[in-house]
Order: sequence, then structure tokens, then C-alpha cells
Amino acid sequence: MSTLTLKRYILSMAGQVDVKLIQSRVYAIGKWHRDNLFPDPSADIFLREMLRGVVKAHRYDDIPTQETRALTFEELSKICHDLESRRNNALDAHSYDFLSAHRDLAIYLLGYWGGLTGRDLETLTSDNINFPDEGGLDIVLSITDVKGEQRKDYLIHHLQALRKLCPVEALKNWLHVSQISRGPVFRSINRWGGISENRLSQSGINFTLQRADSSAGARAPLSSRSLPRGFADWANENGWTDLDIRDYLGVTSERSIYSLHPLRSKAFAFRTVLLCDARPQLDPSSDM
Repeated sequence: MSTLTLKRYILSMAGQVDVKLIQSRVYAIGKWHRDNLFPDPSADIFLREMLRGVVKAHRYDDIPTQETRALTFEELSKICHDLESRRNNALDAHSYDFLSAHRDLAIYLLGYWGGLTGRDLETLTSDNINFPDEGGLDIVLSITDVKGEQRKDYLIHHLQALRKLCPVEALKNWLHVSQISRGPVFRSINRWGGISENRLSQSGINFTLQRADSSAGARAPLSSRSLPRGFADWANENGWTDLDIRDYLGVTSERSIYSLHPLRSKAFAFRTVLLCDARPQLDPSSDM
């Protein structure tokens, strides 16, 4: 992105969205460019002056809060198809296109089917994931309090393998091609295919989602919260109750590290469309 393009982007948002959102997007764009060793368009002195002017002119504007857009299942399918095409068309297994497509697929599918927020994806490490012998994926999630501070309580979130758009397969593929065996699961990648040792920040995750989303021709920008919201909408359309969704996403109670989320009978809408028939099924009537 050039400095001129970023200036036009800032001006297009001025007066339309909150100035804090403009600042966070400019920061995310600049950080992505720096992490990938591209020239940072946000570092331009005249752009910084313009941004300060926009903030000063619009900081007291009464901008209505925009609700996070949920990612629909159809949009998820389209985006993942485009990412798979980019991955398959990559000429080099160590290229940026090849590696970033694997990573972005894992982010989309894990965030969607796992109901994970940007914070969950950012803080996910190799120590927090396990592929049990019976199939699927276990993710250890730390519980945060109302202030967003991490506590010592944990949840184990279980994901089942799916016939298509499978988060388990996507995560396995990303870990294989990136050769990540310790530390953060999701990391930035530079233009030469070099994978950073540092984790991908929430702003970086949001920028990654928005880039893939815009290339697929979606109607409005996404954030990481669009993924769990999209899953909740999909589940509701497939007959899940609010209790089913809350239980599956783990937002109703705090469980010990040895517990799993109970899946009610409605949760097996997966079977008719997505689940691999050969996979063993959980007993929905029992708590694990």
C-alpha cells in the first residue's frame, strides 16, 4: 500500500467511523508492512500530520457504534476456496503466498468453528493444542475476567474433524509447512517466506482477515469477532438453541482443565453436512 492510498483510506473514514478505529487501522497497516519488511506508509510525516488533523476535527463526533459483522457460511466457503487456490498456485513451498495461505486458512477455520476471538488466536501456543488419538483437536483456553486479565482457570475446547472446511486439517497443515513445534502458533511472515518468532497480534489478525475478505469481494470489513459471531449465526440457522451455542463456545460456565464442553443433541447438525462419518462420535448426553 502506498502512502497516497493510505491517505485516501483515512479521509474516506473521517467522520464515518470513530477516530480511535481509524488510528488502530492505520497502526495495524503500518505494523503489517514493518513485520513483512515493506516500506511503512504510515511513517510519512505529512500523513501523520493529516491523521492528527482528522482526529482533532472529528474526535467529538457522535458516530454510532457499528456492530461487528458476522461472517456467513457462504462467505467462509468463498474465502477458503480463494485461499486454497492461492496455496495450490504457489510456485514455491517456501514462498509467502504458500505459507500465508496455509496460515490464513487455519485462522479462519479455527476462529469460525472454534468460536475463537482475536485474543484467543493471538495467545494460542503449541502447548495449548493437542491432537488426541481418537481424532479431532483439543484447545486449552485461558479464562479472562471482566477486565480482560488472564486468570489461572482453563477450558479445554474440543473440535471434531469435518469433511470439508476442516479446522483440524487446516491447523495440522499449517504446523507442518511452518515447522512450528513450540511457541506461538500464528506468526507474521515476511515477503521472502521467513516466519517470525513473534506471535501475530490481534491487529495483525484483523488485517489478515480483512485482506482475504476484500479479495473475495465481501461487502464490509471483518474483524476477528466476526468469526465466532458467524458460527453462532450458522448454528442458530441449523437448529441450535442459545444454550447449545453458549455451551459449545464455553461462555456459560467455568470448567477445570480436565473438562470439556458438553454438546447437546442439536449440536450434531454437523453430521448431516460436514462430519467425517468414520470419526468416532461424542456422546451428547454425557459431560466429559
